Formats: sequence, C-alpha cells, structure tokens
Amino acid sequence: MHPDAAAAAVPPTTPPPPPPCHYLIFSPFHTHLLSLQKVLALAASSFIAIALELAISSYKQGKIIR
Repeated sequence: MHPDAAAAAVPPTTPPPPPPCHYLIFSPFHTHLLSLQKVLALAASSFIAIALELAISSYKQGKIIR
C-alpha cells in the first residue's frame, strides 16, 4: 500500500465534538434512556428467573402433567 494512502486510511485520533445545541438537548435524554433500558433488562431477567423457579418447583411437586 502507498504510504499516503495508509495515512489517509487512518482516522483522526480525536472525534469531532458534537454541536452544543444537539448535546444539550439529547445528552440527558440519552443517558435517561440508557438507565431505563438497564432497569427494564434487570426487571425482565428477574421476572424470568422467578417464573422459571416457580415452573420447576410446580413440576417437581407434580402439578404439571408430563
């Protein structure tokens, strides 16, 4: 590969800063969305674990017909 082409292929080390208006509007909203997503994922995983545990215990007690 030509050295100039290799240098052109390397991206700049620092990303361009976001525009201030866009940053002010969307940054808190974006972090709020991410935390909401984490809470929802945690709730869903705990719900699945509880449901699985209930299903296993009722299966062991013979409530579910095999």
